[in-house]
Amino acid sequence: MAREKHYLFHIPGMGLEPGDIYAESVEEARQALRRARGLKRLPAGTEVWEETPAIRREREANYADLRRQLAGTGLCVTDF
Repeated sequence: MAREKHYLFHIPGMGLEPGDIYAESVEEARQALRRARGLKRLPAGTEVWEETPAIRREREANYADLRRQLAGTGLCVTDF
């Protein structure tokens, strides 16, 4: 049994931020998305990619920057 990896996905029309899913391969991640959404096929343009350390650092830096910008406004990152 292979180790599950962290994948990100974006489905057109489902917001700007990518979603998270854990699977052993890109194809397994796509199958899990289809099952979770009750679809025979994912919409055209759906993207699934493995999260790399560089992507993780970039996402964490972007969220840290957004948290700094929102400090004192009463809003938080999850409000968007």
